[in-house]
Amino acid sequence: MKKHSLVTILILLVAWQMSAIYFQNDVLLPGPLDVAAAMFHQAQRDDFVFVLFHTALRTLIGCFVSLLAAGALGVAGGINFTFKSFFSPIHHLIKTIPNITYMILILIWLGQEKSVTVIVFFILFPVFYAEFLHQTEVIQGKINDLLTIYPVTVKEKWMNIILPMLLPEIFNSLKTGIGMGFKVCVMAEILSQVKTGIGRQMNIGRLNLEIASVFGWTLWLLMLSAFLQFLVHIVQKLTCEK
Repeated sequence: MKKHSLVTILILLVAWQMSAIYFQNDVLLPGPLDVAAAMFHQAQRDDFVFVLFHTALRTLIGCFVSLLAAGALGVAGGINFTFKSFFSPIHHLIKTIPNITYMILILIWLGQEKSVTVIVFFILFPVFYAEFLHQTEVIQGKINDLLTIYPVTVKEKWMNIILPMLLPEIFNSLKTGIGMGFKVCVMAEILSQVKTGIGRQMNIGRLNLEIASVFGWTLWLLMLSAFLQFLVHIVQKLTCEK
């Protein structure tokens, strides 16, 4: 971690501690030590790993499926203007519908457990689609003149030109999707009242006015998201350097 980042974190911790001292109310704002103690107790729970696992699994499934679907449709729209025009109203509709509408309707249609992953899918899809569409159009503009001079087969065009140029976008979208996906997943878990997950634990903390617990689960969520994004970054470096 860079030195400037450590300084920023230190400043935030000091500001947090000073604010907690000022309010002197754990229900309003627990201090860093109180949250650290809550996190320690949470990590000792028998179901701690399962809580993190279920939230991570829901997020990753929704993110990966959304990435695959949006990638395929975005690339198709980038190389075929007719398909882009046909799919544009659908993309606009999915993008415009409020997130809470997805959460309510999908919860009614699918029930508690299945709804969370589908909600993650629909909220991430328009973001992924727009990125893949834009990047494919940029790539097409760059290589059209080149392919006129040096024609290649369709297979060579995809395997040797388009996919390698799209690879960084795939990894970047995945990292962005994981960060967004966790936030969406936790909101959906709270609304749908799933049996296990970080969202459920945060909701229990809210109902019991255990704000330190809410802060603790939030920090576990941030660390889990950062860890998975770091893994994707490592795979990106290894893949793109080949």
